[in-house]
Amino acid sequence: MWFFSFLVWFSQVKKNYGQNLIRLLDEPGLGLHAKAQEDLLRCIREKLGPQAQVIYSAHSPFMIDSDDLASVRTVEDASTETGAVEGTKVGDKTRSRGGAA
Repeated sequence: MWFFSFLVWFSQVKKNYGQNLIRLLDEPGLGLHAKAQEDLLRCIREKLGPQAQVIYSAHSPFMIDSDDLASVRTVEDASTETGAVEGTKVGDKTRSRGGAA
């Protein structure tokens, strides 16, 4: 049911606002199990992606498109070695500089 309502909602957005849109989704797969996240990712790639740019945040590894790793970006709060806050950094690293090897 979630999948159907998701598609209906995006169809209505397209109808109301046209096709020249950027879709920003915050944790779209949060309440879904891994297989449903895979379905959602396929929907984003096949149905929404060709129509408009889609940007989404996710903590789940199942929401990473392994066929398109070049499109993945990391976002993290960065600080210097002395602890001074640098702010939010966007990059294409696979792990932070403070992460375990």
